[in-house]
Amino acid sequence: MSIEEGLKSSDLSTIKSARGTAKGQVTRYINDLENDLNRDQDGNLVTAKVSKDMVLGFMTKIETNYDSCLNLHQKFRDLRPKKPDEAAEADAKAEDDMYENTVRANFTSITEVYDEYLRKLESDGRLIELKEKLTELSDEMEVLKVQYEIHYDVADQMVKNPEEDKNMARSVKDNVQNSMNKYVDKIREYKSARAHSIDFELKYSPAEDYTKIMKDTIMVVNSLERIAINHDAKSSSSTSPTPVSVD
Repeated sequence: MSIEEGLKSSDLSTIKSARGTAKGQVTRYINDLENDLNRDQDGNLVTAKVSKDMVLGFMTKIETNYDSCLNLHQKFRDLRPKKPDEAAEADAKAEDDMYENTVRANFTSITEVYDEYLRKLESDGRLIELKEKLTELSDEMEVLKVQYEIHYDVADQMVKNPEEDKNMARSVKDNVQNSMNKYVDKIREYKSARAHSIDFELKYSPAEDYTKIMKDTIMVVNSLERIAINHDAKSSSSTSPTPVSVD
């Protein structure tokens, strides 16, 4: 008996048969969906192994047949002849209630699983986006790190080697300071993005400690500034005009 025939009919046996068909469809699709929604060893749903469209398809079929089942059940209750005595009628109503409650409980249960799936899907999607963002930031950070290390080595060499040309001290100082600022800003951006992770291991994994970078760079920058000031002073002294004595 088709569900459509039962919904259109006023024959009690036809309605009852169609109701059984609708309930059977609900049970079938619930079982199919539960079989496809796997869980990991911690009991969490694994969203990567099932498509969202398939899950939505199952839920649509479940909801459609669930509504039909309840409508048919209500028709059955309305058309069912009352029992000849009060006790028998009470038993019949209790049986009707049990039938409906069973259908409702099964639907509520799968709806909760479905809601859990949607939350997990959203959570997994955010985690994937975050990991992609962190990969992008990590790549940018690596480029800035290389640039910083090049400028730092040049600056450090100028500070340590008295034979280095001091004319470029201020320019070298600016280069290392600017490259440090860009590198440190990128580290901070990376750490800030990672702090929003719901993945514990990712959230608390080690990252570059920029405090030492800043400390080392500041020491070099201060040394270069002193070199630049001394160089400017010597240059000024050497270019000052020699006083002319007048007899």
